[in-house]
Amino acid sequence: MTGILSSYSYLTNRSQRVKVGSKNSTAQRVSIGVPQGSVLGPLLFNIFINDIFLMDLESEICNFTDDTTLYSYSTSLDDATIRLENDLQKLLTWFTENGMRANPSKFQMMFLGHKRANKLCLNVNGQFILQNEEGKLLGVKIDRKLTFETHVKEICTKVNQKVSAFRRVRPYLGIQKSQVLFNSVVISNFTYCPLIWVFCSKAANNR
Repeated sequence: MTGILSSYSYLTNRSQRVKVGSKNSTAQRVSIGVPQGSVLGPLLFNIFINDIFLMDLESEICNFTDDTTLYSYSTSLDDATIRLENDLQKLLTWFTENGMRANPSKFQMMFLGHKRANKLCLNVNGQFILQNEEGKLLGVKIDRKLTFETHVKEICTKVNQKVSAFRRVRPYLGIQKSQVLFNSVVISNFTYCPLIWVFCSKAANNR
């Protein structure tokens, strides 16, 4: 009985307010969502979003926490475009019905492997989603030609900055602590999703 009452209290009769300096706004009732950083948050989110994978879609869907990616492949550009437009409309309807709001102006779209791709777009509710030359997906910069040149360049720039900072503190650290810091701060940049971008050009790989 205690467990049931605890769950009931966790999900109902909640309110929130905003504090700026020493001033508090009037508390407003929260009718949807759970407290950020809560222990039950990830579980409740998985339960909430689970049925999105049971939708009748012609395209494929990938999801990592709240990052959802829709993709389709076909020998016909028109066929792939129609599938994506129809399925995007279904997803937007699902978001609305479940109290969520998607912003099509922030969508990223790329057509891969076709010369006409730079002239293509998707029409969703009368709003056109234009082709991106590059886009970021879960920390990996993907370009339309899958060269990963930009991604490698950004990694090297980031690592150069971190190596400079590491060089300044290195004299004050022992070997063991230096290795731990170097692996976590520097090497980790090269070991994140390498199976995706390691097939870049020889020049980028040498860099």
